[in-house]
This record gives sequence, C-alpha cells and structure tokens, in this order.
Amino acid sequence: MKELVLQPVTRIEGHARVYIRISEEAVQDVQLNVIESPRFFERLLVGRPAEEAPRLTARICGVCHATHHLASVKAVEAAWEATPPASARLARELLLASNHVTSHCLHLALLSLPDLMRLKKGVVSLIEERRQLVREAFKLHEYGLKITREIGGRDVHSITALPGGMSVAVDGSKVEGLRQGWEEAYAVATSLADLAFETLEAQPNIFLEAPSTPTCYMALHRSGGHSLYEGALRVITPEGTVMHDFDVAEYSRYVAEESSEHSYVKYPYLITLGPERGRYRVGPLARANIAASFGEGKAEEYLGRLRRRFGRIVHHPMLYHLARATELVKAMESVRALLDDPVLVSNDLFTEARPKRARGVGVVEAPRGSLIHDYETDSDGLVTRANLIVATSQNVPSMEAEVKDYASRLLPKMLLGDLEEASWRIETLVRAYDPCLSCATHFVEVETTS
Repeated sequence: MKELVLQPVTRIEGHARVYIRISEEAVQDVQLNVIESPRFFERLLVGRPAEEAPRLTARICGVCHATHHLASVKAVEAAWEATPPASARLARELLLASNHVTSHCLHLALLSLPDLMRLKKGVVSLIEERRQLVREAFKLHEYGLKITREIGGRDVHSITALPGGMSVAVDGSKVEGLRQGWEEAYAVATSLADLAFETLEAQPNIFLEAPSTPTCYMALHRSGGHSLYEGALRVITPEGTVMHDFDVAEYSRYVAEESSEHSYVKYPYLITLGPERGRYRVGPLARANIAASFGEGKAEEYLGRLRRRFGRIVHHPMLYHLARATELVKAMESVRALLDDPVLVSNDLFTEARPKRARGVGVVEAPRGSLIHDYETDSDGLVTRANLIVATSQNVPSMEAEVKDYASRLLPKMLLGDLEEASWRIETLVRAYDPCLSCATHFVEVETTS
C-alpha cells in the first residue's frame, strides 16, 4: 500500500491537502483535507448586535469580502423586514460586480491560465512568456478595486452596507470617475476570455481527460436569467430539468449539511436525494448551466460559444474556467450598465430598519457560488443563532469525488513513479473550482511512503 500526499495544494485561496492511498490494483481512498483553521464566525456573531454582522463577516475572506458583507446585510434586512431604496440596491449590485471582476480576473490571469498553458511553474512562467498580459490583468484588477473603494469604503473588508441601505451616497462625480478606464478594462476582460477559450479549445483532449461526473446545480436566477444579487434559488438535474425553484428563505427545506471526520468543511447535499446521491455544484459553471441568458453583450456571445462547443449543460470541471471567463465579461458589462443608471446617484439611500425577534436569510452569488447567511435575532436586535453555507463547501464533495476518479485513471502513472505529473494534474482539477479557503499560496510537497 502506498500513500500520495499533496500538501498543500498550490494556487488556491487557503490551505488544503489531498491524501491518496493506493494499492497495486486500485485507488483505495481519497480525502480532500481542508486544513484551514476554523475561526467560528457563526458562534462569534451570537450575542452581538445584528448591525455589526455585515462588518464582521466581511472579515471572513480577503477575496470574497464584499459578498459576505452583502449576504449578511440582506439576512438582517430579511429578518427585520427592511427594504433598502433602489439607489442603495444598485450601489450594492455595483459593489458585488466589482468583487466578481477582481476575483475572476485574479483566478484567470494568475491561477488558471498557467494550467491551461501547461506552465508548471505557474505565474512565474506566465510572466516570462506573457509579461504584458500579466500587466494588463493587474490593471483590470485595479479597476475593480477602484469600484470597491468608492462603493464599499475600502479595498478589502467592505463597510458601507447597513441594514436598510447604504451609509455613503454615490454622487455624479464619483460615477464619472468610475467610468474612466472602463473601456480599457473591458478590453482586457475580453482578451482574457478569448485566451482562455482559445487555449482550452485548441487542446480539449488534454484538458478534458479528467473525469466529468454529471451533478445537479444550484444558483440564483431572476426570471430565468443570470443574477448575482437577488432572485430565487433554482436547482437543476444533470440533464438541465428544473428540480427545485424556491425562495431563499426556504433553503433549509432543500439543502442540509453533514460533518466530515477528515475536514473542517461541512458537506452540503440536497435533502430530496440524500447525502450519498445529493451532491450538487455551485459557481460559474452552475450559473452558466442554469441561466437562460446572460443578457445582451459579448458575455452572451461567450455563453453561446461555450454551449455550441461543449453542450447546453456542461459538467466537466475544467469548463469552470470558460464559465468564469464569460462571467468576467458579464461583470464588466454589469458595471457599465449600473454606472449609466441615473437611479444610482439618488440621495435616497436609507430606510429605517427596526430590530425584532425574527429569522432572516440573505443570499448572493459569490464568485465561487451561492453564499447563504441565515440569522435569528431577539427583540433587542442581538443575534441568537447564525448559520453560513459558503460556496466552496458546496463544491467540496464533488471535488473529492472527482479527485478519486482522476486518481484511478492516473494510477498506472503513479505506480510507475511518475508522481510529479500525476500530482500536477490532480491539482489542476482542484484549481478549476477556484476553492476559497483563505488568501494564501504555498508550494506543494509530494510525499510517498510504502
């Protein structure tokens, strides 16, 4: 019996390792160990004023901070029955779009393109071969951060969303400043999307040799179309048939979680199918599969290109890259549409939110998938219970199952001692999901014991 340990997995946000136990005949066991230290945010919120939750939960992640900020404030508003004005909602949508721009840009340019271009030294090799591309990607990222600063109050850990609205108005001069640079940034987004599509399409037999296991998918939608900030949650079958369509407040009737002995991440599943068969995926691929349309613009063209080449419902994890590239373009188009909406600059940005004993659920689409915040408050507005289901945890069961399938296919290479190639290929599979465990990048060590 041999063990293969990939520790830690590189070019992801956070700390994880893959443990594989193999015999001469088969892969006996695979574990995706998420070893990021638990920080107990759900317990930390209990006893605190609910108004503090959006600022506290933004600290969960340095990459997805705006999405936690917004899901949290929506949960408090749902509990207290507070409806923010239209201008505040548009400002929040703009903040959310900027988070998708910065996150998708970083993953495409620095984490996934080296895989698609088979550059095993990662971004170091990418800089050597495509220095100008990397420079342009950083410009696009800075444009996204510019929006985040103006709307969210700071580069990281947004602070401006309050139960009932926003604390800062978006004036005309601020909008004009954000319009500057959009054309250049949009051109970079489409260039990154073109490169991702062209690179994968040119070598599909190489990248699509990894396992492709059909699963269910879940995402927000608005009248069947692509939506990040609001709407109902929809679950589709592997064939694309609508399985569930429900208000976000009812999510606990459809999604449950179970603990794992080998990971700090809980494993969500669809209740109707049970823990064994109820795996589902979220994120860019889920949104691409569920949405009838991405609206007008180039993003819709990329979506059509993805579907014409690979099918209306696509399952292969490596196609997360193309769905993510499509969403990067869509996020930039949403930024422009929001900046051009005159309602955005209205000074009517806040309504009173009165504390009450209640439960509220807030959901937004984070870059990596549906993010759920579920709070209960007492009559003084203090949090008495909190439950968070983050996007990556919903994808972990699929990642683990696919790593096991891929390891089985790579077994002959591993038995012959080609551990470097096998471990690299397994890492590319995990990276395709862009798992967000924290913001850290390390080197990988492969250890084998007999």
